[in-house]
Amino acid sequence: MTERYIRAQHKGFTFAQLQAHTSHDGGDGLGEDVGGVCACTSVAELRSNTVMGALSPDDDVIVFEGVHLSSIYDGERVRPVREIARFTVADLCERPERIGEEI
Repeated sequence: MTERYIRAQHKGFTFAQLQAHTSHDGGDGLGEDVGGVCACTSVAELRSNTVMGALSPDDDVIVFEGVHLSSIYDGERVRPVREIARFTVADLCERPERIGEEI
């Protein structure tokens, strides 16, 4: 069963690249075993996530459907299935309610 998630990342990753990517910084030790990427379940969770300090205003925020793999210290580890929408970090900061409507 898929659910909707939100993730911020450096600009330029295609959704196919995201699907092939494995996050190794989830803190759950499962990166090598199960794969998947780190993501959040809400705009508020993403805005307070540590990843936001490493991104520029023109980097990507992606809303997507995915399969939950595990819970991590500041979000979830998921396997991306389908892209729903793509925004910028600036959009997230300026109009979070617009992005929240997609989740």
